[in-house]
Amino acid sequence: MEPDFIREQVKNVWRVVASNVKLIAEKKLAVEGAFVDPEFVLNQACSLYEAVTDSANMHAAQGRERQFVFMKPEFLSQQGKALQAVIEDSVQLQGNSRATVPALAGLGDKFVLELVESLREIVYDNAVAAREGQVQPNSLYMSRPDFVYRVVGSFHCVLSTYIQQREGISSLREYRLAAERACTESKAQVDAMAAEKAAAETRVTELETLLAALQSEADQLRADAKEAADAAEARVSKLEQALTSLSAAHLRCNPMVSLR
Repeated sequence: MEPDFIREQVKNVWRVVASNVKLIAEKKLAVEGAFVDPEFVLNQACSLYEAVTDSANMHAAQGRERQFVFMKPEFLSQQGKALQAVIEDSVQLQGNSRATVPALAGLGDKFVLELVESLREIVYDNAVAAREGQVQPNSLYMSRPDFVYRVVGSFHCVLSTYIQQREGISSLREYRLAAERACTESKAQVDAMAAEKAAAETRVTELETLLAALQSEADQLRADAKEAADAAEARVSKLEQALTSLSAAHLRCNPMVSLR
């Protein structure tokens, strides 16, 4: 495959990435699941294009004798897939009307890792080719201040993201510990309430048993009282009958006493 065609493929990826990053910034979109800042991806795409340009220039200068990494079929295939992915992202971004946008392939872990790995391999390949061909460093994009600035900026971006992630993990760990403590305290409270409930139920059972015993005793007392009342009433009736008999006898005896 011709070097110029490969370079154009890499350039197209860079241009679409730049367009997507601009859309994200203009619409102030939050991208779901994005691990790195969109500017990081843009810097890597730009640096990859410049590194591939260095490769193409050295390939032409060295009489096309050396097989550079960027000319391998798998690299071109990878760039084709990357271009398709960022184009699909572009379509999604243009049609999005919300404040957030679903995960974009061009900001996904796989895409970013492959982009960085490609840049690393091509930069290393260029360094070896430059040393072998005794190429003047100032003729390479990789030696220019803006290239170095982007690389250092990328380091800063990755380190900043890593630190933020660590801080986020620390916060989540603290939240988890606090949640576990709260859960333990809640469980202790629930256990205490359960124990109190069991004790209360036991006491209620005891009181119900005592109430039943008292009710039975009261029933027995009422029965005994009724029986005693009935017996007393019968006794009073007998006494009244006896008194009546005595009174009648007394009345019969009075005339006889008078006659005497």
